[in-house]
Amino acid sequence: MFCPKCGCMLPDGSSFCNECGCRIGKRMRASLCEDQPAAGPARTARSPRTVRREALVVAGTVLSLAMAASLLLEWLSPGMSGLDLATDASYAGRRLGVLRFAPLAVAVLGVALTIHFAFGVIPRSWVFPLGIVCSALTVMFCAEFGWGSAYSAGAGAYIAVLSSATVAMLGLREIGN
Repeated sequence: MFCPKCGCMLPDGSSFCNECGCRIGKRMRASLCEDQPAAGPARTARSPRTVRREALVVAGTVLSLAMAASLLLEWLSPGMSGLDLATDASYAGRRLGVLRFAPLAVAVLGVALTIHFAFGVIPRSWVFPLGIVCSALTVMFCAEFGWGSAYSAGAGAYIAVLSSATVAMLGLREIGN
């Protein structure tokens, strides 16, 4: 089977082209012919664009997994993980409000982004806004609870904001391709 966009040879059952990134749905997969649409020999080698795309997928997957894992790390020092904050509304005697769910929201969006980078399920155009939302949630959380109060922002918050901001930049890169 060959890619309808670039003519590169594809493994049977591929859901996207490794060469150009063209998404191949089930209906399109059934209608693809076994003959190469473009004239010339079948393209089987990996181009620099393919290598960059694969690096983008790996980097995005690692960063979005870091966003998800940040839930288990310390968001407020001393010793308050994102999971602790989401399960106890009055942690350490302070009413935390709706922002206490920021670590949980960042983790859920991190899982969604991991699924996107690993399997291409979420549209590419969603990566940048989701990265920005995660960054904004984390910054708002830190501004409310982690800076200038009795607590300080923990490693989980810093990992979440850095990885989500980087994912947003990768999203800009994906939109451009």
